[in-house]
Amino acid sequence: MRLSALLIGGLTMALVNPFASPQQNATSPPKPSNAPAPGITSSGPAASPVLAMYECDQKKCPQLAGLWLFEGNRGIAMWHVGEWADLTIKQYDGAHIVIDRVDPPEAPASKNFVGNGGSLRMQYTGAITGNRIEGSAVWDKAPKQPTTWSASITPIPCDLWQLCPLTGEQLVNFGVAAIHAKLYDAALQIFKTFPHNGYLAEGEALEAAALYWKKGGPAVDAEAFQLAQLSADQNSSLGLFVLGKFYQEGVGTKANPQLGNELLRKSQKREAEEKAEEAAARSRQPNYGAIIGSLVDWLDEDRKCPSTEAHINPRDPCYGR
Repeated sequence: MRLSALLIGGLTMALVNPFASPQQNATSPPKPSNAPAPGITSSGPAASPVLAMYECDQKKCPQLAGLWLFEGNRGIAMWHVGEWADLTIKQYDGAHIVIDRVDPPEAPASKNFVGNGGSLRMQYTGAITGNRIEGSAVWDKAPKQPTTWSASITPIPCDLWQLCPLTGEQLVNFGVAAIHAKLYDAALQIFKTFPHNGYLAEGEALEAAALYWKKGGPAVDAEAFQLAQLSADQNSSLGLFVLGKFYQEGVGTKANPQLGNELLRKSQKREAEEKAEEAAARSRQPNYGAIIGSLVDWLDEDRKCPSTEAHINPRDPCYGR
């Protein structure tokens, strides 16, 4: 399945619209802090400004597996089951870590366990050994009923999707959530995995959007424009969309609203083509369920036909068996 098919249906032009205000659809990130990045790895301080963890709740993985990303002491989390939350590192001394979790009111856990527009709040405490963390987590509504959690610190999160706790569609949403939370390096870390997993054009377009929002100055804008151009050259609807917006706003290039509008029209046309291509690909796939069902029926009937008889009468239900 093409990644563009996952982006269609409101993701490309709405949720993944990198030019809407990052405050729209935000998940109420905690206020920024001046606390330093923890920089924990198995071999010393992290080379990347992003700290990534594969996290597991209650030793129930992969069902309750998730991906946590931090810049400084602020972070975001998403779990395979569809939960998401904001994270804050409250304490870190190299051997122990304390992390606060706040699920926004619209998150499933907040709706299911808190309700009335409230937020689920938990605190995770863990001991660090190399690149592993083991500890306990408590819900603020039940402080005397702790659960277990663990995490593995990884230098490159989801570099191989088959080892990632999130699906490709979840990674798109996670990267967009990072942009909304102004964790731009975390978003870039996510989107850089897409080319590694066969989605070169889409990954380049998403990287371009994250660089745009990072507001790193003319050099960063020029890099973003180049990535958008590479994506559009591969006829990606998302690449055409991002490049069109760049021309409209003069990001990394001289503003050209006419060309920008033309690229946006091409993006819409290409999106429709990608939908048709995806539908055609699905229609060509064999219906294995029906094939297996017919085979089972045939075998069941075959068992009812005596093998000692020659079934040569076409009207015989066992004819040809």
